[in-house]
Amino acid sequence: MKRAKKSAVRAAPKKVRGKEPDGFGVTALLEYLKNSAVSELTVVEVSAETYRIEALLPWKPKRSVLLSARGGQRTFRSVDTVVRFLKQIEVGQTSIRLELHK
Repeated sequence: MKRAKKSAVRAAPKKVRGKEPDGFGVTALLEYLKNSAVSELTVVEVSAETYRIEALLPWKPKRSVLLSARGGQRTFRSVDTVVRFLKQIEVGQTSIRLELHK
């Protein structure tokens, strides 16, 4: 008897009532980059081999996080994947920092 394959679909992240994540989607990031509205992008290592992208936007007091389609933080499994993603969206001359854990 064959076993059924596990589904690759992840559960939607739990949202806290009244507290929306301070972030933006890929479409908004593309628009911000097109209009030169991003001061700096930061690739942050949030845990071992897990990274996320944060953007410094002039009208926000702190960095905003790139969100996935489901509303959770968009994470990447390697720096190479982040680099491929940034090249794909054509970041251009935007300053990019890398923050690693010890």
